[in-house]
Amino acid sequence: MLSLFVVITIALAPTRAVEGEYLIGIGSYDMTGPTAGVSMMGYANMDQISAGIHLRLRPRTFIVAESSRVPTFAFVNLDAGMASPLVTIKVLKRLTLRYPDEVLSTKIIREGQFQKAVELFSSATNQLTGKI
Repeated sequence: MLSLFVVITIALAPTRAVEGEYLIGIGSYDMTGPTAGVSMMGYANMDQISAGIHLRLRPRTFIVAESSRVPTFAFVNLDAGMASPLVTIKVLKRLTLRYPDEVLSTKIIREGQFQKAVELFSSATNQLTGKI
């Protein structure tokens, strides 16, 4: 019942036109790590070692930018239960190489399978530049 109320409220809410142009980019890349001989971190059996993979890990990336500015927002969905902060640091390094002057204004959000959205605006940049 509450969801019906929310839908009706949004449908009847006054809207206004906003001028502007956004550029939206999407991407996906295979970032599957080692596929065999890796510890499985103790799930069910502490001595269990992986022997292969079921599916490859392909994160999805969305980048939104205003037409007159550099990329202002990057969203990466890893679809993984756990991910090291090293992933974010490596992404920032690559962005720094591609956009040397603009990466400091880029906002990166990394999301995992369990909806752990992490906003890394200045702390990840400080890690990258060693200012911690």
